[in-house]
Amino acid sequence: MGWSPNHKRIKERYNPIPNTAERAFEAHLRDQPCFGCGGRSHVCHHTRLEFDGKARRREHRWQMPLCNACHLDCHKVREAVWLESIGKRPEQAIAYMNVQWGLSQRKAA
Repeated sequence: MGWSPNHKRIKERYNPIPNTAERAFEAHLRDQPCFGCGGRSHVCHHTRLEFDGKARRREHRWQMPLCNACHLDCHKVREAVWLESIGKRPEQAIAYMNVQWGLSQRKAA
């Protein structure tokens, strides 16, 4: 039983190791200011927001740059509450991550 057909019904497993495109994205994010305060970013935060297009909880494609203080604040409360506290909506964060992904892929190509 060495062969198993691909029925395209089973989700691919989460891979904790970023692929080439995801590594390029993380390198791009390290050069961006903090999404929360605009200061120097230190962490690539995997968003915990739920939305269409996001398959898994910690998908490498859905990250935003945060400084240590904003990252800690984000984890103290729900992410949507933290975004509201800095005057941003979840839709803005999702749009930001989409734009940054596109920029990183153009830069890598």
